[in-house]
Amino acid sequence: MAACGLSKKQSTDAPVDEVKKTDSKTTTANKPKKAKKVYMSRRDQEAEIKRILKDIAGRNDRQIGKALHKRRKSLPRFLDELTVKYVTEPAERRALKLERQHSAEKLTKAQSTLRSWGPWKGLSEKEVEEMEKLKQNIMTRKSELKAEGMSGGAINKDSDIVDWVAKLNALKEKEAALKGSMTEKEAKQETKGKKGDDKEIAKLKQDIEDYKLKLKEEFGYTKQEINKDPDLMEMQQRYKQMGGK
Repeated sequence: MAACGLSKKQSTDAPVDEVKKTDSKTTTANKPKKAKKVYMSRRDQEAEIKRILKDIAGRNDRQIGKALHKRRKSLPRFLDELTVKYVTEPAERRALKLERQHSAEKLTKAQSTLRSWGPWKGLSEKEVEEMEKLKQNIMTRKSELKAEGMSGGAINKDSDIVDWVAKLNALKEKEAALKGSMTEKEAKQETKGKKGDDKEIAKLKQDIEDYKLKLKEEFGYTKQEINKDPDLMEMQQRYKQMGGK
């Protein structure tokens, strides 16, 4: 009888153990796994750094070699910094820009406006991206040359900057030519679309003042050099188009 009673007790407790085991497996299965960091050899790190600096940042082989030598003792950190600066942050900015452009509140109005404008007359998306890349390259190169002690006039004569500015101006001229072929109605519609609200105009005005100050204090530009800076001229033109005074 005792044996029989013990047998019953064991049969009663068994399902509880099975439930505990099942719960344990479920908890383990639901527990999120930590993402493993991909290991990169030193050679791989150098290759990725070179790719970013050359393909995205627009640096030449001499500049890349100098940067690698300077940061040779901290390649992983250098790679992380470049990835954030040239890959992650630009991607986030593009995503934010697209989100603002295609917000649900403005989509219906935008579609109606585009239909009334007819075929698009302006630079392609690839050309617009190229313009932004050239601007970034120019600013980065200016910062490097200023750090080396060059004056504003000498910086503007740097071969890389001269080349990038020429390409940038060519794209701007093309954009102006395309917009010059617009009818009077299309031109008015395009100008109307560029008008900004008071906050946007005030922000751009402050950006212009900050940029002037940066050219003067960080790059050592004279007043004449500041007024001829292509990025500043573009910002000022945009400011006028938005209705700034």
